[in-house]
Amino acid sequence: MPLSPELFSALDAPTQRAIAALSKEPLVPFAALIAEVFDYRQHLLHVAMGQPQINIDLAEALVAASLQLLQSQRHAEADVQRLVQTAVRYFVLEDDGEGDLTSLTGLEDDRKVFNIAVAALGLTHLHVESA
Repeated sequence: MPLSPELFSALDAPTQRAIAALSKEPLVPFAALIAEVFDYRQHLLHVAMGQPQINIDLAEALVAASLQLLQSQRHAEADVQRLVQTAVRYFVLEDDGEGDLTSLTGLEDDRKVFNIAVAALGLTHLHVESA
Protein backbone atom coordinates (compact mmCIF):
# COMPACT_ATOMS: atom_id res chain seq x y z
CA MET A 1 0.00 0.00 0.00
CA PRO A 2 1.73 3.20 -1.11
CA LEU A 3 1.67 6.23 1.16
CA SER A 4 -0.75 8.52 -0.62
CA PRO A 5 -1.45 12.13 0.35
CA GLU A 6 -5.17 11.32 0.34
CA LEU A 7 -4.69 9.06 3.33
CA PHE A 8 -4.13 12.10 5.56
CA SER A 9 -6.28 14.60 3.64
CA ALA A 10 -8.70 15.16 6.55
CA LEU A 11 -5.90 16.60 8.67
CA ASP A 12 -4.87 20.26 8.78
CA ALA A 13 -2.35 21.74 6.33
CA PRO A 14 0.64 21.92 8.73
CA THR A 15 0.18 18.25 9.60
CA GLN A 16 -0.10 17.29 5.93
CA ARG A 17 3.09 19.22 5.12
CA ALA A 18 4.98 17.47 7.92
CA ILE A 19 3.74 14.07 6.73
CA ALA A 20 4.74 14.86 3.14
CA ALA A 21 8.26 15.74 4.27
CA LEU A 22 8.56 12.66 6.47
CA SER A 23 7.32 10.37 3.71
CA LYS A 24 10.31 11.41 1.59
CA GLU A 25 12.90 10.44 4.18
CA PRO A 26 15.01 7.37 3.38
CA LEU A 27 13.86 4.23 5.15
CA VAL A 28 15.81 3.52 8.32
CA PRO A 29 16.11 0.27 10.24
CA PHE A 30 13.24 -0.25 12.65
CA ALA A 31 15.80 -0.73 15.46
CA ALA A 32 16.77 2.92 14.98
CA LEU A 33 13.10 3.96 15.12
CA ILE A 34 12.62 1.95 18.30
CA ALA A 35 15.56 3.81 19.83
CA GLU A 36 13.99 7.12 18.74
CA VAL A 37 10.72 6.19 20.45
CA PHE A 38 12.52 5.36 23.71
CA ASP A 39 14.61 8.54 23.51
CA TYR A 40 11.52 10.67 22.88
CA ARG A 41 9.72 9.04 25.79
CA GLN A 42 12.61 10.01 28.07
CA HIS A 43 12.58 13.54 26.67
CA LEU A 44 8.83 13.92 27.24
CA LEU A 45 9.06 12.59 30.79
CA HIS A 46 11.90 14.98 31.58
CA VAL A 47 10.16 18.02 30.10
CA ALA A 48 6.85 17.11 31.75
CA MET A 49 8.42 17.58 35.18
CA GLY A 50 8.39 21.32 34.52
CA GLN A 51 5.50 21.51 32.07
CA PRO A 52 2.44 19.76 33.48
CA GLN A 53 0.39 20.55 30.38
CA ILE A 54 2.05 17.64 28.53
CA ASN A 55 -0.37 14.74 28.32
CA ILE A 56 1.89 11.97 29.63
CA ASP A 57 -0.89 9.37 29.52
CA LEU A 58 -1.33 9.97 25.80
CA ALA A 59 2.44 10.04 25.30
CA GLU A 60 2.80 6.66 27.02
CA ALA A 61 -0.04 5.20 24.95
CA LEU A 62 1.64 6.43 21.75
CA VAL A 63 4.98 5.00 22.87
CA ALA A 64 3.48 1.58 23.58
CA ALA A 65 1.48 1.47 20.36
CA SER A 66 4.45 2.70 18.28
CA LEU A 67 6.67 -0.04 19.69
CA GLN A 68 4.01 -2.67 18.97
CA LEU A 69 3.60 -1.36 15.43
CA LEU A 70 7.33 -1.40 14.78
CA GLN A 71 7.68 -4.94 16.14
CA SER A 72 4.74 -6.27 14.15
CA GLN A 73 5.81 -4.72 10.83
CA ARG A 74 9.59 -5.21 10.93
CA HIS A 75 9.51 -7.63 7.99
CA ALA A 76 6.87 -5.81 5.97
CA GLU A 77 7.26 -4.61 2.40
CA ALA A 78 8.84 -1.21 1.74
CA ASP A 79 5.49 0.56 1.22
CA VAL A 80 4.24 -0.61 4.60
CA GLN A 81 7.55 0.24 6.23
CA ARG A 82 7.31 3.75 4.76
CA LEU A 83 3.86 4.29 6.31
CA VAL A 84 4.98 2.89 9.67
CA GLN A 85 8.12 5.03 9.65
CA THR A 86 6.15 8.15 8.75
CA ALA A 87 3.66 7.63 11.58
CA VAL A 88 6.36 6.88 14.16
CA ARG A 89 8.66 9.70 13.02
CA TYR A 90 5.71 12.11 13.18
CA PHE A 91 5.24 11.14 16.82
CA VAL A 92 8.90 11.53 17.78
CA LEU A 93 9.21 14.98 16.22
CA GLU A 94 8.48 17.63 18.81
CA ASP A 95 7.61 20.34 16.29
CA ASP A 96 5.42 18.61 13.75
CA GLY A 97 1.97 19.83 12.69
CA GLU A 98 1.29 21.03 16.25
CA GLY A 99 4.06 21.30 18.82
CA ASP A 100 3.91 18.37 21.21
CA LEU A 101 4.91 20.43 24.23
CA THR A 102 2.74 23.48 23.66
CA SER A 103 -0.49 22.39 25.30
CA LEU A 104 -2.50 19.53 26.74
CA THR A 105 -3.62 18.75 23.18
CA GLY A 106 -0.11 18.92 21.71
CA LEU A 107 -0.03 15.17 21.06
CA GLU A 108 -3.52 14.97 19.56
CA ASP A 109 -2.24 15.42 16.00
CA ASP A 110 0.30 12.64 16.65
CA ARG A 111 -2.52 10.39 17.83
CA LYS A 112 -4.59 11.16 14.74
CA VAL A 113 -1.70 10.50 12.35
CA PHE A 114 -0.88 7.24 14.13
CA ASN A 115 -4.50 6.07 14.09
CA ILE A 116 -4.91 6.81 10.39
CA ALA A 117 -1.77 4.80 9.66
CA VAL A 118 -2.77 1.76 11.71
CA ALA A 119 -6.30 1.83 10.29
CA ALA A 120 -4.87 1.87 6.75
CA LEU A 121 -2.78 -1.16 7.67
CA GLY A 122 -5.78 -2.98 9.12
CA LEU A 123 -4.23 -2.90 12.61
CA THR A 124 -7.08 -1.22 14.43
CA HIS A 125 -6.17 -3.08 17.64
CA LEU A 126 -3.27 -0.59 17.89
CA HIS A 127 -5.63 2.41 17.76
CA VAL A 128 -4.76 4.96 20.46
CA GLU A 129 -7.62 6.55 22.35
CA SER A 130 -7.58 10.11 23.64
CA ALA A 131 -6.18 10.16 27.12
